[in-house]
Amino acid sequence: RRGIWFTLLGFLLVIIAFLISIQVIAVLYAIINPPLPPVYTGAQQLEYRSQAYGVDEWVYGTAEDACRVSRFFANNGGNCAFTRDVCDRGFIDPAEVLRSENVAQCTGIVQFSIFAMRWRVSVAGGYRDRFATRFVLTREVFWSGEVPPSMRDIFDEIDRTSP
Repeated sequence: RRGIWFTLLGFLLVIIAFLISIQVIAVLYAIINPPLPPVYTGAQQLEYRSQAYGVDEWVYGTAEDACRVSRFFANNGGNCAFTRDVCDRGFIDPAEVLRSENVAQCTGIVQFSIFAMRWRVSVAGGYRDRFATRFVLTREVFWSGEVPPSMRDIFDEIDRTSP
């Protein structure tokens, strides 16, 4: 009888250890391999810079229309602000766009494991080479799990509360 209780206790301890190890493994995997922000399919990486682990910046180029690229980020979790009426017709008219005119800026937040990531992208169109659209994509991983307000959020709050 005593052996059955020890066997059950041992089995229960193995299950608890297994459940805890799954959580630890998930956290370690997230640290080793944090998620990447969304990237427009077919875009070519032109530059890459890293300020620290989990703080990265990429520059991409594509022949696709800047409005289409901007809508991709809006459809993939981005909160986007479009520049004036550039994309009102659904596409950029190259005759009306100045060289490297900013089209949209988007921000997205991704929760993963016990951490969080904020990504930002600035999309510009009107380039006169094979990469008619370029976008700068940044990622910042918050290892505390809490995403602090961005400067844009702070200024928006000041504008709302100012007389």
